[in-house]
Amino acid sequence: MKHSLIALALLTSSLPCLANTLDQQVQTLLDTQQYTKAVQLLTSQHSPLSTEQQLLYIKALARTPDKIEEAETLSETLLESQPNHAKLHRISASIKFLLAQQSSIFSAPGYAKEGLALLKKARELDKNDDDTLASLISFYANAPGLVGGDEDEAVKLAKAWYARAPLDGGLILVQALTKQGEDKQAEQLRDELREQYPNDHRILAERAKQAAEAEQFSEAVSLIKKAIAQAPEDKYKLEYQYQLGRLSAIHKVESQAGIKALEAYTQYYALSDSSWLIWAKARLARIYLNDKQAKLAQPLLNDIANNLDRDDDLKGELKKLKKML
Repeated sequence: MKHSLIALALLTSSLPCLANTLDQQVQTLLDTQQYTKAVQLLTSQHSPLSTEQQLLYIKALARTPDKIEEAETLSETLLESQPNHAKLHRISASIKFLLAQQSSIFSAPGYAKEGLALLKKARELDKNDDDTLASLISFYANAPGLVGGDEDEAVKLAKAWYARAPLDGGLILVQALTKQGEDKQAEQLRDELREQYPNDHRILAERAKQAAEAEQFSEAVSLIKKAIAQAPEDKYKLEYQYQLGRLSAIHKVESQAGIKALEAYTQYYALSDSSWLIWAKARLARIYLNDKQAKLAQPLLNDIANNLDRDDDLKGELKKLKKML
């Protein structure tokens, strides 16, 4: 009996570890954009999913082709049982915004308004969640007034954030001021942030974007390389690697750096469901074609041709690339 109790205690104590392992597996799949596999893994579980696992499931469904309505239904059902869960409200809001982007002009405003209401509730439930705050400011700054957009409110919230967190708040305040048409204030704050935080990866990436817009492509590549080196997390490094590859492909600069960046990107996301993987391969193919290396480009073109359903614009891009052969 004593041994049975010890075994039971060990089994019980291992359950959180097992749950954490599953959570980590699913999060890894989400991080590498393997949404279908994440859904399959969670639906294969015989035990009821924890709240956190249900949130992961909803996020995976929302990014799986033709599953977003199912994600919406599940999130609404979960909200009924957990009306005070701030993160759930934020995730539910993101689903409404995705639906708004995919819907007709008649349905989109309704989804956008529902998303705003969910975001405001998430903010009310957890005022310390900066992800919610960033989403709320972005909505106010970019959405039409008809559905709740409010540039003044965006600036107000961003200024409050800037007062307590000068770098994070300052970066989003620059965007809010720009949307409001306060270009002089935005530029002044941007210059101050660059002086105070010259090595922040976001500052470097923003400078790279500005250099590219000014057609200073070599400078843009140099800055984005620095952003990659300074980025604290893989998700940022990979985003910048894609941008480096895109710069190289479109503007015919530093082809070897572009190839290296896109190879790293496509390797990390090799099993991804996302259209971004195919776009990265399209950028890589363009670099090879720019360098007259059609043999290296051809397998990539074949892969693109087999995945045209991921993005309507890929068909046009493939035609352009084939003309370069």
